[in-house]
Amino acid sequence: GPLGAGKGTVAEYLNKKHNYIYLSVRSLFAEEVLKRGQIATRDTITAVARDLRAEKGQTYAVEQLLARAGKGGRGIVIESIRTPAEAEFLKSKGAVLWCVQADIETRYKRFIGKALPQDAMTHEQFIEKDKADMDASDPANQALAAVCETAETGIDNNGSKDELYAQVEEALKKL
Repeated sequence: GPLGAGKGTVAEYLNKKHNYIYLSVRSLFAEEVLKRGQIATRDTITAVARDLRAEKGQTYAVEQLLARAGKGGRGIVIESIRTPAEAEFLKSKGAVLWCVQADIETRYKRFIGKALPQDAMTHEQFIEKDKADMDASDPANQALAAVCETAETGIDNNGSKDELYAQVEEALKKL
């Protein structure tokens, strides 16, 4: 799902409530930003992600995360899937994709409530970034609309956390 939709909230819930291993594509790229001696902002993470996908392949991040998870028999949740190649690779390994969505105004309010100072942006900048994240012509860039189209389950996160968690529980019953 897009920025501020609640992907991390769903992943944390699955980790805490159901003991899933919680991994994040964004965190993997943020680690690389820090290794390069840069500040981990949304923009530097996105740039490094684009560079690594172009250099090491479209599925590099999810391959690395699956290797980290190992074979412990626990469920795994990977958040921040950003490209159709990542989504299709995970599906080829038996993953089930969920797309967490919320309207743009709700997402912006959430974003400004938790954004780090280096990631702050105006409402207009948020809308522009959202448009850019949704549909990218370069396969190394994010293409969230296409990723969400591959999802088996859509989760609407415009309500309360309890409503969100109820949807997660329903989605789990389908696994």
